Amino acid sequence: MIAFPNPITTVRFPKDCAADANAAMDVLFSLFADHYPAQIGEDEHEWFFRLSWPVDPSWYVDPQLTAQADRLFGCSLADLPLMSEDRSKNDVAFIFSMFHSRALLAPALARQRLGVTHFSHIVHVDDHEDMMAPLLEARGRTLFDPISRVEIDLSATESIMAAIDRGVIHKGSFLASYVLAHSPGSIIHVCDRFSDRDHWLAPRHTVKRLGHAELPITTVEFTEHADSSLWHFRETSIFPRELSNVESVWLDVDLDEFCNRFDGDSNRRDMHTTDAERSIMSRRIDNFLIGLMAASWKNRVRAVSVAASPAFFPSEYWNNTIPKICEGIATALGI
Repeated sequence: MIAFPNPITTVRFPKDCAADANAAMDVLFSLFADHYPAQIGEDEHEWFFRLSWPVDPSWYVDPQLTAQADRLFGCSLADLPLMSEDRSKNDVAFIFSMFHSRALLAPALARQRLGVTHFSHIVHVDDHEDMMAPLLEARGRTLFDPISRVEIDLSATESIMAAIDRGVIHKGSFLASYVLAHSPGSIIHVCDRFSDRDHWLAPRHTVKRLGHAELPITTVEFTEHADSSLWHFRETSIFPRELSNVESVWLDVDLDEFCNRFDGDSNRRDMHTTDAERSIMSRRIDNFLIGLMAASWKNRVRAVSVAASPAFFPSEYWNNTIPKICEGIATALGI
């Protein structure tokens, strides 16, 4: 038996499904990328784990994170994954968050407040594609949590936050979740290291195992076969100044595109700032803001999300970079 209170706090993992408690924990790590399992007990047949937001500084890699989070945002490490700010103004829904998964709040607020039901374009500025598989099953355009057996409504902020807090949507799968739940549009993924390339995103049904349970989930696979019934996904290093057939745009920005020093890798913990790193980051930010200011479609932006991405983007840059990017976006959009 596997028990998942709502929100998920504990997991009962059968002992005959893993060699030892560490192997069971590895399964949980692989399924719940943002959550940290800790063993809290066992009996003859099962191990008991608690799934919670990470509070171990080493999980975040960045050695300055704890002090910076407290100094700039008054956040403990336990609070950091929950942190989001509604910076919406006029006719643009604007969310700033720590974990990138909460970017989903921006299009939800655009629907609730502005009546935007569909985004023809998502401009995704990020060092990662964020197309990992969520722990969700898509039935048509409806998403289901196969563990808690509830429907996920991406137009409802409460449903989004609950799914994130349960761990079935995480920072690497939020964009795939959006794609699975919405009719096709175009994603332009801007990353400095890319060459231009086009893909289409096809849903694929599979299963994940959790103990004895087989969980039906839906993944997103990349194909180079053009298909108008699928989302178009374009990779480019150049911020787009022109878009075709624009109705409404969601601008999504992850700070790790400007500097991904840590990349969630503990082996990078001892890396330090360099003049070269600062120069590259400054160039990338300037190019982004110049490109946005010149974009012909900027008046069609109805949702903006900016994520600080702790464990990827260095927190030592937060004090100057977050205001520069958020205020630069607001200025470019005239909000």
